[in-house]
Amino acid sequence: MNVYIIFIRVFGDAPIINVIDLSLKNSTMLKSIRWREHGLEPPARLQWRENTRRSFAAELSTNFEFERVHSAAVTSIDIDVSEARYLLSASTNGAVAIHDVMDAKPEPLSYHDAQPAQHTPRPAIAPVIAKLSDAHAFSIGRAQWYPVDTGLFTTSGFDHLLKVWDTNAMECVTTFDLKDRVFTHALPTNATGHCLMATATAGSSIRLCDMRSGGYTHTLQGHNDSVLSVVWSPRDQYTLVSGGRDHRLLMWDIRSAKSLLGALDQYNSSGSSDATGRHTAHNGGVNAVTFTPDALYILSSGRDNRMRLWDQFTGLNTLNNYAAIENTSRTTAQVAVSLHSERPIVYHPTGHDIALYELYTAKRVHTLTGHFGRVNTIACHPSEPLVYSGGHDHEILCWSPGTDERRRRAALVDDKGTFSEHKTADASDFQLDVGGETRRPELDTWSDED
Repeated sequence: MNVYIIFIRVFGDAPIINVIDLSLKNSTMLKSIRWREHGLEPPARLQWRENTRRSFAAELSTNFEFERVHSAAVTSIDIDVSEARYLLSASTNGAVAIHDVMDAKPEPLSYHDAQPAQHTPRPAIAPVIAKLSDAHAFSIGRAQWYPVDTGLFTTSGFDHLLKVWDTNAMECVTTFDLKDRVFTHALPTNATGHCLMATATAGSSIRLCDMRSGGYTHTLQGHNDSVLSVVWSPRDQYTLVSGGRDHRLLMWDIRSAKSLLGALDQYNSSGSSDATGRHTAHNGGVNAVTFTPDALYILSSGRDNRMRLWDQFTGLNTLNNYAAIENTSRTTAQVAVSLHSERPIVYHPTGHDIALYELYTAKRVHTLTGHFGRVNTIACHPSEPLVYSGGHDHEILCWSPGTDERRRRAALVDDKGTFSEHKTADASDFQLDVGGETRRPELDTWSDED
């Protein structure tokens, strides 16, 4: 038995007919609705399943485009978590720009035209910082918003400097000289007891800079070579994780006099928490590390072209077998984890593309292709299923879910506006007379894979 829902919408003089196939033999949608009615699953589960399906089919956004404002490779992007509106970008020539992503949300599809609407590239809303006297002289490794509000942001670069900027005046208010190249830095997102910025430099130590006092508070020593990546725990404001060129991934507690909690071991050998051991997390430099948003796991990536997932509480390697990726960055790479879908998704740059993996199953589910140069940085929108990326082609791209619906509609409609012969067979079962003209509806089919 087939179950259908017919929607008739009127736009001016053009009635639009939609048919949704709810057949139990073709779909789990009706089953999900019944489960929700009987309280057998949370009301948001259906939305999460749809977000998962759309995220796995994400493509380059057709209704939003950033104007090219950088004349060099984009090395870092960041979206503020307070308003989830402004995107901060930085490049290898020391330039910094601010973009408004408010209109980057997917627009409703046009029922008159299966093709994407025309749009104008959005310019940066703040002038590009490149020629100011207090701008960075060399490449910027990391640009990050102050977590509390958008009144401040920070940048660090190869000129040995970590800078704090006033967003309204677009001028530098505090400068820290680290005496060595700064690959990246990190601000805690949930800290209430301190305001420390951790820096990863070409030296073997991690310097903690106090934004309030303008001085240095800690020097964490444990790596045997350059520190390439550093990140604070979203759950514990005093826990820090760093990766280095010495193949090691170290955990720190800045409250302890010893500070170093241990080194994570890829083989889960006994004594992996021993700070004096020579346990390695990768067979190459660890140039990317991030916590999952729920702070339960740590995701690392190295120049051995492997990703590894670690249990944050036990420090053990979960042994998830992620497919090999192309990680050729000699400095810091930026990966992202999104929880907007039913199954968390990892976005990892691999050459000119972005690879999508399921976090827990390690399955590669999709590849985003659109850059003409190596992808350097990725950021997920805090509240929307949108992804942004920057690369060596000087571009910042927006990746949006849902374009598979437009592609499906375009496949059903030919150049004359009539339905193709290759449409779903069930669509021929419906013919409605509208104004003396026979019209066939659009058919939305849901499969078991959804």
